[in-house]
Amino acid sequence: MREDFPVVFGPIVDKAREHGLKIALENWYATNLQGLDHFKIAFEKIPDRTLGLNFDPSHLFNLNINSSLHLLLTLLICCRLLSSHLF
Repeated sequence: MREDFPVVFGPIVDKAREHGLKIALENWYATNLQGLDHFKIAFEKIPDRTLGLNFDPSHLFNLNINSSLHLLLTLLICCRLLSSHLF
């Protein structure tokens, strides 16, 4: 993840930025970004705000994240939030 993510997504993010686009990754458990630690790594490796999060709170259930961790997750990623599903 630490090595592959910037290699794969770096050029995609660069191209999106060139065209004025944003990329929002959703917190869906059946992807390669399966938890808070993965999103932290992704956003640390690609600090460009072209890459952000589409947050769906219902997916926290699938990740077994309780309400306390939900709050933590929200605080940690709020600066990269691009869109969200309704609660």
